[in-house]
Amino acid sequence: MLEGHHTKVVQSGPRYGSILFIVSEVMFLFAFFGAFSHSSLATTVEIGGTIFLIVCGIRQYLGHLTKEYPGGFEAAAWY
Repeated sequence: MLEGHHTKVVQSGPRYGSILFIVSEVMFLFAFFGAFSHSSLATTVEIGGTIFLIVCGIRQYLGHLTKEYPGGFEAAAWY
């Protein structure tokens, strides 16, 4: 006869639980996309080394690096 009828304290539990769940999901969303945007905007050190290797490969292909002038060693020393 009184099935489904609860006190106000018991009724507020699921309501606060739902609100806290939604708030935690919003915080997770901000943290996830904040980390994603930070990692996409702040490049890593490896990109510089990769660019250096690509430039050295292009210079080697074009004949800029010879036994008389090993410019790659000088560039690596400055790097």
